[in-house]
Amino acid sequence: MKKPYYSIFWLTLSLFTLFLPLETLGKTTFKNFPNVGFQLNGSAKTRVLEPSQMTLDLTPAKPTQTGSAFLPKPINIAKGFSTFFTFQITETIFTGAEGLTFVIQPNASTALGESVSGLGYSAIPKSIGVEFDTWDTGKWRNDSNDNHIGINIQGQFNGPTVNLRHSLKNGSIWYTWIDYNGRQLEVRTNTSGERPQEPTLARPLNLKLMLGETKAYLGFTATTGGASSKHQILSWTYRSEFKPYGSCPPNLDCTSSVRVLRSLALNKANVDYQQIYQKIVTELKTELKAEIQKQTEAALQKNLADMRWNLAQMQKQLAATLKTNKIQGEKGPQGDKGPQGDKGPQGDKGPKGEKGPQGKKGPQGDKGPQGDKGVQGIQGLKGNKNIQRGVYYAVLLADIQIYYPLCTAFNVLTELSCTSGCNRWCNAQKYTGGSLVEWDNIRGIVGCLCVP
Repeated sequence: MKKPYYSIFWLTLSLFTLFLPLETLGKTTFKNFPNVGFQLNGSAKTRVLEPSQMTLDLTPAKPTQTGSAFLPKPINIAKGFSTFFTFQITETIFTGAEGLTFVIQPNASTALGESVSGLGYSAIPKSIGVEFDTWDTGKWRNDSNDNHIGINIQGQFNGPTVNLRHSLKNGSIWYTWIDYNGRQLEVRTNTSGERPQEPTLARPLNLKLMLGETKAYLGFTATTGGASSKHQILSWTYRSEFKPYGSCPPNLDCTSSVRVLRSLALNKANVDYQQIYQKIVTELKTELKAEIQKQTEAALQKNLADMRWNLAQMQKQLAATLKTNKIQGEKGPQGDKGPQGDKGPQGDKGPKGEKGPQGKKGPQGDKGPQGDKGVQGIQGLKGNKNIQRGVYYAVLLADIQIYYPLCTAFNVLTELSCTSGCNRWCNAQKYTGGSLVEWDNIRGIVGCLCVP
């Protein structure tokens, strides 16, 4: 009587899960694997293990099997990623083979590489594969032994490897952490469930450069050869950011804020799939509501921070405006001092005071009437030149030559020399400088304008 509910449950759950925004949530946990949310290729399938679990079987324990399973949509790896999964290799035949890989590739969710020693990863273009190899194929596949892990690129077996102490195919559950921080890919794996402090294997990588994309499909591949094993993924969780997972307890109850699928204890004797479906939906709604509330609170905090920043900027602008107005107001009294500036005409009386030096020159005038006549003659020329500033002196050419001998007689060639002579003569009279303004070659007199 319960069989109709079985079909209804899987059909409804498949439709529901296909529309879940896996990437936008940023972190996802797949704990057991009903045939939803994955693209299954080759021999890969999901299997219900009543009464407790479902698993992702990449290969059965049969010869020459090849299987892969990828998420249906690519994941953003630009900021790095962290992932944790558990796997188990059982039912070995003829010592077991070949192994499995965790694969990152930008091509398609239907990607499936070479069989047997290719592990389903080899020949997938632009791919990165973390191999868990259980068969020694030798140097051809860069195998160090039949029990090692390696980090490979470009769909080839070309990376570093490390041999493991415990057998990968002895039926133990293996716990694996893979983290990428944008510069280096690190792998940790063991059978204890305690996250190792140091990576088991690491390799510097630039995934964006190697893949040629910022998004990639994540998934698993596995193969068997003449010898075979069953390769199972028991649980898987990932984050599309570099945020490593910690240790996982033996019950596989790994932490995550969003769980797409739950591990449900199914009662073989009385399974009510409709009740199970309702439980899943209720749990998802609760966690999605919490996630939305968390994102809403984060948005409100950001808006509040923006408002505080804008208020601080307004306060700075207001303070700057008030300070500017205050300084301008204080300058008003300085403006009132303008009348003191009007006393400038009194300052113009300064030339009268400057006549003192002319009085000092009296002794030079006493040297002869020629000197006095020179002053009178040059003074007349001064008026013709409309000299507005400085003190004018009529100086004997011989006195100028004391300071500049090249000023012999004024002409175009000696104009510069006589100008320099006037300047030096004025300096000697305690003026700041002077220049040539008049000359009289006949009487040997030079007119110098000295600047106070």
